[in-house]
Amino acid sequence: MLINDSRASWRVGFFKQIIGCSVIVFKHSTLKNYLIIGGSAGIGRELVIQLARQGHHVFATYNTREPDVDHTGVSWFPLNVLDDMPDTSFLPESLDGVAYCPGSINLKPFARIKPDDFAHDYRLQVIGAVKILQAALPALKKSGA
Repeated sequence: MLINDSRASWRVGFFKQIIGCSVIVFKHSTLKNYLIIGGSAGIGRELVIQLARQGHHVFATYNTREPDVDHTGVSWFPLNVLDDMPDTSFLPESLDGVAYCPGSINLKPFARIKPDDFAHDYRLQVIGAVKILQAALPALKKSGA
């Protein structure tokens, strides 16, 4: 879900957990650049489609699932956020928003989840998001987001 806030509080970004997809909204915008991490499936894929239909330029990433969305305005890049230094050289000079949707869920009963499973989920969902936000921050600042 992408939330565009039309009120005057553009400067305050917020972080919200929505069914395993962390959505960061920075400002209301028209025809801007968006980064979608995990854009080839699930919520991320739907975000890519919706933003592209609205005419925005979408920089979308995938890890293991090849993208099946072929829309003008969408640029696809392979990315593994678990890499020590993920390659984000594809980022544009200016970004207006980021959605972090790596698409992982551990559905084991709590008693069967191993500590390594928790550590992996933490690296993917938290550390991965931090790496991406740190890499995207200069481009977000340039847009005034």
